[in-house]
Amino acid sequence: MSSGHRHPGGSGGQGKLIIDRILKNPDVQRELYEWWPVDRGYDLPYLGGTSSNERKIYLDRHLPFSLSYEHDGLKKEFNPTEYLCNHEKFERACMDVLGWGYEHAHQAATGYERRSVLAAGLFWQPYQSAVERFVKAAEHESLQKVPPDLDMRPYNSPPPDKALIARMEKAMGGKNAAKHSKAEAEYTDHGHASTHCGPVAQWKTGQCEHFEAPSSCELVRGHISARGWCKYWKGAS
Repeated sequence: MSSGHRHPGGSGGQGKLIIDRILKNPDVQRELYEWWPVDRGYDLPYLGGTSSNERKIYLDRHLPFSLSYEHDGLKKEFNPTEYLCNHEKFERACMDVLGWGYEHAHQAATGYERRSVLAAGLFWQPYQSAVERFVKAAEHESLQKVPPDLDMRPYNSPPPDKALIARMEKAMGGKNAAKHSKAEAEYTDHGHASTHCGPVAQWKTGQCEHFEAPSSCELVRGHISARGWCKYWKGAS
C-alpha cells in the first residue's frame, strides 16, 4: 500500500538506523534491485499494491505521471512513480523476506520512501499532500476494476475495512467474481492443526485442497492465511 495509504498525514515512518539495518540484508537487497513491471490499468484505493503471485507493482490508473506542490513560494514538479514503487518493493521485502506483519512493514517502507523523496530534493509533507489527493478510499469513490491477483494482506491487516474489502472483491472480476465472499464462507484467520487452509510448518497435516499458494483460494475471494479456515475446507489428498 503506497503513500497516502491508510495513514493520511502520517509520520515519515521508521528512522535511519532501522532502514539502514534492513538494507544490509542481502535478500532484501535482491528484492529491491530486481526490476518489477508496473501496471497502471486498475483502481487501487490507496494508490499502490503488488501482485500476490508474481513480482509486479500496481499503481492507480488515475494517478498522474506528474504532480506538483508549492512550498515557500516555490513550485516543485515531480513524477511519483519511483517513490511509490520504492515503497511497494520495500514493504513487500519486509513482509516476505523478514516475515514482518503489514503494519511494521508499512512503517519501514514509508521511511524508505521518505528517504528517496528527500534525496531527490523534495519536501516530505508537501509531497505527501500532493500524492494523497488521489487516494480513493472514500465510500462514494467508484472501484470499477481491481487487480484480480492483488496482495490483500495490507487491506486485511487489523483493523480491516470490511466495507472497502467487499467493494474491492466485487471489482476484481475474472474468477474472483465467481468466488464466495469471506462472510459467505465463514472464513476465519484462526484454523486448527487438523483443519486449516495452507501449509504451516508446525502443522504437518490438515491443509485444504482449495488453497492456492501463497495466499489465495480457488473458492473464496481475498487474501487467505495458511492458518485460516472456512466452511468449504476439504482435506488435501
